[in-house]
Order: sequence, then C-alpha cells, then structure tokens
Amino acid sequence: MINNKLCRLILLALPGLAAADQSIADECPPATGIALQVLSSGGPIADDGRASSSYLIWVDGKSRVLINAGGDAFLRFGEASASFSELAFVGLSHFHADHSADFPALLKSGSFENRGRNDTGKQC
Repeated sequence: MINNKLCRLILLALPGLAAADQSIADECPPATGIALQVLSSGGPIADDGRASSSYLIWVDGKSRVLINAGGDAFLRFGEASASFSELAFVGLSHFHADHSADFPALLKSGSFENRGRNDTGKQC
C-alpha cells in the first residue's frame, strides 16, 4: 500500500494510538483504533515531487473521513484501498485546485459503490 511507511510513522508518533506497540504500527490501517494516513501533502507547485493535499482518517480499519482531494488524490485513495462507501465525511478546507481538483472524480467513483443504511436506519 502506498505511504505505508509514512502511515507507520504517524501511528508511532501519535500517543495512545500505537504507543510503543510495533505490531499495531505494522498494520496500516490498523484493525482497531484511529489512524491518519497522508495520501498526499504537496501544494500548487508542480516540481516538488508530491501530489496535492489529501488526508484519510481510518477508524477501526475503515476509511471514515477524507480531508481535501487535491490533484492525484483519486489515485492515492484507490491505492490505499479506501472505500467511498465507508466515508462518513468528506471535507474540503477551501476550493483551490490543490485541495479540491480530484473531488469530482471521487464523487463519480463513489456512485458505483453501494452506500446502504447503517444499523440505526440512517443513511451512511
């Protein structure tokens, strides 16, 4: 999975999530707990070698929150094996292209996934 090493580092750096347990940090995303995966962290500069801003929060092994969807976020989201149907929230910090360019592609991709209802009867 892309950014697996980076996810491991973030897990180890966040107190209480992985503490000193390397076995949890080796699993990205972890089956339990909360993890932040940096899908991409670049900006509007084309020659810095990074894709534009996009972050994914995993909760108990499910992709639950996506923050920003800059250029290449669509590809990175798929490489992370995230699922649009699992998302409970998508947030865009602002509408500059380096934070929102791939949002339409993610929405279109999500239309092919089944978003059912959760056990409370509310729409997921």
